[in-house]
Amino acid sequence: MSEGETILVLGIGNLLWADEGFGIRAAEEFVRRYEPHERVTVLDGGTQGLYLLPYVQTASRLLVFDAIDYGLEPGTLKVVLDDEVPSFMGAKKMSLHQTGFQDVLAAAQLTGQAPRHLVLIGVQPVELSDFGGSLREPVRAQVGPAVDLAASLDLLRHTPLDAFFAAMAARLDGPRADGRRLTLNFVFPDAGETHVLELENAVLRHRRAEPDPDAAVTVRLTRELLLRLGAGQAGLRELVFGDELAVDGSRLELLRFLSLFDRPVGNFPIVTP
Repeated sequence: MSEGETILVLGIGNLLWADEGFGIRAAEEFVRRYEPHERVTVLDGGTQGLYLLPYVQTASRLLVFDAIDYGLEPGTLKVVLDDEVPSFMGAKKMSLHQTGFQDVLAAAQLTGQAPRHLVLIGVQPVELSDFGGSLREPVRAQVGPAVDLAASLDLLRHTPLDAFFAAMAARLDGPRADGRRLTLNFVFPDAGETHVLELENAVLRHRRAEPDPDAAVTVRLTRELLLRLGAGQAGLRELVFGDELAVDGSRLELLRFLSLFDRPVGNFPIVTP
């Protein structure tokens, strides 16, 4: 955590309405597993709406747990980051208390006191309208993983890009990569960094440098997308064939490269040196 930075961990929902209680239970589990730092506030936000505004305004970073109707399989976890949080909430009805929380974010932005970073960790509910009901099992089973995901996202956000590529190199499957020779540029416009990866003799080397003009593939993506990849929230095919990154060269070649690792790239345990 940076000097002077404050974090608000917020569980929103309603324990009286089945899976609506997910956010609150996740916040409780967060406190149980991790002893919060003095600059980390964990709050049961319930359905308080605009009453949460003072807490949001004083936070540098906001992490929200909630039950979200993503239209996915029940029990599926999905992460929404930063600018996507309010825009996604504005585009689709998410839960019984959506309007209140959307208003909180809008009010914080209008006052110029919005958190710099937002993370929404949501689970696809099974049932929202059962008054007095408890969490359904597919949702209950995701409380722990949601808390683990919150911790990994926080670590990844503060991990240098070099550390990600170092972990990537350590996971290279040598026998499968044997005989392959490839140079790739990874350009991060938002971070102002370019990393050149060179695969040769079943060894992956990486360096921070200007783009190699002879590279077979140049990938342009954001650090936030890499964060989602590192946390396992973006799959390889989604990454390679989606619209969130630009690829100069063959996307199939990029996919072949990313498949040369002994576990999916999106599941690397990232650690700082």
